[in-house]
Amino acid sequence: CIGEEHSNPIDHRIELEVATHLFPLWHSGALGLEMIQRPFQGVLDDFAAGRIDATALQARVGWEERWGFDFGFYAPTIAAALAAHAALIALDAPTELTKQVAHRGLASLSVDDRAHLPELDLANAQHRAWFDALMADMDGGSGAHGSADGGPSADDIYAVQVIWDETMADTAAKWLAAHPDGHMIILAGSGHCHDTAIVGRMFRRGITGV
Repeated sequence: CIGEEHSNPIDHRIELEVATHLFPLWHSGALGLEMIQRPFQGVLDDFAAGRIDATALQARVGWEERWGFDFGFYAPTIAAALAAHAALIALDAPTELTKQVAHRGLASLSVDDRAHLPELDLANAQHRAWFDALMADMDGGSGAHGSADGGPSADDIYAVQVIWDETMADTAAKWLAAHPDGHMIILAGSGHCHDTAIVGRMFRRGITGV
């Protein structure tokens, strides 16, 4: 799991170096992408198979609307993965679901929507402490995230963070379980790649070689 600052070209250069070095060493590899949401796995498959080009890929996954950072940052690492015959894996939860949770809470989800969620551990004290400190820093040290006027609450924002981490961990773990000799490089924001985020949640799912 390579934690990036999404707009930092140095981080993307490091990702490319890691991918270029590791993928040729592996018989079965995959590149997991926070940048693309799980419902668009078929689009990634079409791109990997050469059925569509990069322009069509971006249009069909809603790259600008759902991610927004320059595709050019990621294109060389994706190309390195494909050159080594690695799979491309859409890791993240759909925006429609996370926006609803942010504004209306987990309880607002329908039974069908809840069925699409992986198991969520919302009670990890270490992870919650990290998140609360992050939010306090973003609020200028006030810790005043959330509002009493109908805006997203701290608990709802935290639930979204957990949904992101758990969805990416769940997707990666399922691929690795289906490919016992496989290895995956995960590209995700730095807040998703520490031990209490994706990494620990993959451990909980039985993936021990992280």
